[in-house]
Amino acid sequence: MLRVNRISFNHASRIKSAFKSTKRNQSSSKLPKKSKSKVHGSDDRNLSTPEILANMGLAFCGLSYLNDDMTYLRLTALTGFSLSMLSQYRLKQMNTSLFRWNATFIGINMAWLIFHTFPSLLKDDSLPDELEKVSEIMKSRSDVLFSNERLKKLFQVGKREIKEQGDVLLSEGYDSKQMFFIERGSGIIARNGIILGRVEAGDFIGCVQLDGIQDSKETSSQSNTELSQSIQSKELEEDVFEDESTTISLNEPLMNGENESLFPEDESDESKSNETVVVESEEMTVWSFDFHDLSRCLDDELKLSLQAYLFSTMQKQLHEAWEMKIQDDQEKARLQQIAINYLFDGVAPDKQGTS
Repeated sequence: MLRVNRISFNHASRIKSAFKSTKRNQSSSKLPKKSKSKVHGSDDRNLSTPEILANMGLAFCGLSYLNDDMTYLRLTALTGFSLSMLSQYRLKQMNTSLFRWNATFIGINMAWLIFHTFPSLLKDDSLPDELEKVSEIMKSRSDVLFSNERLKKLFQVGKREIKEQGDVLLSEGYDSKQMFFIERGSGIIARNGIILGRVEAGDFIGCVQLDGIQDSKETSSQSNTELSQSIQSKELEEDVFEDESTTISLNEPLMNGENESLFPEDESDESKSNETVVVESEEMTVWSFDFHDLSRCLDDELKLSLQAYLFSTMQKQLHEAWEMKIQDDQEKARLQQIAINYLFDGVAPDKQGTS
């Protein structure tokens, strides 16, 4: 009897434990469905804030390709990528579709950058041996650096020449049609027979005359344009005469007084040199640039680089000229003191007069 009671008790406990396990399984099976609906939002069609930001990031990436500027393209695309990746990080479960779109845009952007970057990398930007030496001289002479592209563009219109001692590069009062760059050697700058300074390797000669000619051309063309516009406006206000003898052609130079042009074409005053530059060393290697050829290749960037280099070298030349003047004054004072000591046997002139 006792054994039968034990069997029935064990059977009841087994049924009870089985019922509890079945209930536990049912409750656990309901939880994933509830959490799954919250994570993926299958029941709710409204997008969450991270998903909206991710889509905005992809929109930024797409808009970046509507602009040709590579800087704008890179910044906008990277902003979109960062925004999209950050929003996906904030999601409880990564959205595979957004991840695929990000990977697609990253691939397109990398292909775009490679397409625009590789040609510049493969382009031969090296300098010839003769220009490599010129570049080293300019670097040692000034802190203003020329890129290899600008250096080749400038010196492709130049001609390499050898000058001997005593040759005149610029003559005071005469027209100058060339600019020179000294590669090797030295020269003297003089005015009215007085030595003002010296030029050496890395210096340009004749740039002042080039700037004067270009400024005069710009001023003359601007004045001619303004005068033509004023004449045309007056012709609209006044009656037009049909007599061909009284018409004025704007293509012909306007005369003032005794057949003198208001804007003469003679630019010799602007191209005249104020100094004389003579070769001092036994030989001088120079690059000569014709003003006509040089004015055609000088764009704004190259002109600004050349002006900055000239300003830097001019400062050094002025400093050297000032030191030369000080040394000459000190030498004159020293010689004068030697003469005084010799004449007065070491007695100052004021003491000699009072004695």
